[in-house]
Amino acid sequence: MIRPLVRPFRGFTGWIRELQHRRVFKVIAIYAAGAFVLLEAASIVMPALGFSDTLFRILVILTLLGAPLSVVLAWMFDITPQGVVRGTPAEEVAEPPTDMSGSGRSLNARERPGVDSQAPDSGHLAVVPFSDLGGSGTDDYLIQGITEDIIGRLAKVPHLRVIAPASVMRFKGQDPAPRKVGEALGVRHVVCGSVQEAGGRLRIRANLADTATEHTLWAESFDYEAEHLFEMESDVARQIAEALEGTLAPAVAKEVEARLTSNMRAYDAYLRGRYRWDQRTERSLERSLELFGEAVSLDPGFAHAHAGIADAHLVLAMYGARPPGEDMEKARNAALRALEIQPDLVEAKTTLACLTGQYDWNWEEAERLFLEATGSRIPYPTAFRWYALNLLMPLGRMDDAREALATNWELDPLSPVTLLSEGAVAFYSRDFEAAKDICQELVTKEPAFAVGHLFLGRVLRQLGDLPEAERVLRAAVSLSGNNAESRAALACVLGASGRNEEVDAIVSELTSGKAYVSPALLAGIEIGRGRVEEALSHLEAAVEIRATDLAWVGQRPGFDPLRAEPRFKALIERIGFCSSLWPPKGPTDQSPPEA
Repeated sequence: MIRPLVRPFRGFTGWIRELQHRRVFKVIAIYAAGAFVLLEAASIVMPALGFSDTLFRILVILTLLGAPLSVVLAWMFDITPQGVVRGTPAEEVAEPPTDMSGSGRSLNARERPGVDSQAPDSGHLAVVPFSDLGGSGTDDYLIQGITEDIIGRLAKVPHLRVIAPASVMRFKGQDPAPRKVGEALGVRHVVCGSVQEAGGRLRIRANLADTATEHTLWAESFDYEAEHLFEMESDVARQIAEALEGTLAPAVAKEVEARLTSNMRAYDAYLRGRYRWDQRTERSLERSLELFGEAVSLDPGFAHAHAGIADAHLVLAMYGARPPGEDMEKARNAALRALEIQPDLVEAKTTLACLTGQYDWNWEEAERLFLEATGSRIPYPTAFRWYALNLLMPLGRMDDAREALATNWELDPLSPVTLLSEGAVAFYSRDFEAAKDICQELVTKEPAFAVGHLFLGRVLRQLGDLPEAERVLRAAVSLSGNNAESRAALACVLGASGRNEEVDAIVSELTSGKAYVSPALLAGIEIGRGRVEEALSHLEAAVEIRATDLAWVGQRPGFDPLRAEPRFKALIERIGFCSSLWPPKGPTDQSPPEA
């Protein structure tokens, strides 16, 4: 079908929008400037060469006639990396791909409970990991750090919603088409590029594309000495922001260009630390602590490095890798120091909120801190996720948790932790069938994600499918490197199957003293074997050391057999929960013993 050259648009503003979209104003400006230069040059050169005035007048007429022709061509065609293509009306490219069933359902965002699918907004942006240009050998941590820094800078621009690093890292090592990124992340614009390190210099090539049309909107190359990485990152981010938003207000430009530290060696150590922290193993977290500590020793005023130390200690305690006392206090001190240096640092505030709830059991103060973190002008996806999982869910406020996770999903849609969070809310809400569907989707997408197998095994246990639960939990044990939580969950399934000798073997390993094991895990195993008194004793021991996994004791289905026990009611009230609100009522009453 032949598209008409001119079509009706909605009023004067519709015409202006269409002219801007087709770059007509830009073409007029360029043509006028070029014509002016041409005629000025001709007025000087032609008389000197003996040409008549008539010839000059003909040139003027041709130049004037060329103006409307350039406008028509600008309206009809566009120049893209794929060549000259026919222009697409703004109304068409603004709409996302939809299904062909006539429902009009968007295919850009994954549908999920409580969150409507929506079209990509013009302010939604993804910065996919830059590639190593020509296999130059640029360190992986440096490329990832540059990508994450640019994301962080762009997130400071009002009206821009920038996808979190965990989701864009899914495209690492790929060269995805802009349309593919747009469909996967629900964004209208994508930034991609490459990094090359050679001879003490860094070269970055970056381009900004429209995911609907795949047209390149901006492209630039940057060449700096490696020691001027800060200037390069801020230059790239500022130019991308201005390509999308126009000239930035001075205050915004100042934020975008701000340095985290003035010490390049400290920054390098920090990037290495964040790279290790993202791997989330006990060994990598301990290494990240060393690197963050090195950054702080080089620059004691480096707030983000102090926040990194806080994050590493917090996660080590939350994962049950070490007793919580020492790590939680170190996390607190580091977070408070970071906030002394930079009072609005959302990362440090989120960490402080988490430990205030999980370790101090001061849920009111924790929520105040979480609300400050989630209300920050610069969105921080982890704040929304931790608010949902580490405060709202333990307090039984499942609808509020879903709402917080909806924002997390918008900013971090492809992270496996995002999908796991949705499954966790379903599990603790006793909607085991929904939790099963979500966790099965997760392990299909992420077969090496140990925590996904752990939660799926727990869900299957609740549904009474013991053979499949055992199979999945054995995979969790293997993938996690013999993690204590996975072994404890497996022991619960084995106990429900009457295989007490195997349970005893696992308990013997867990209590050997070789590594810290939360008493709450041992309590879950004893519940599975029907030993109520022993389970309560383990839980009381967990309270004494403020074990971090106690935060969910009021909601976990595995502790349901204890809820009528006076000792258990006293225990959960000591943690700060109201016993009258426990446990939550879900869509199913089937709650066989599990931990």
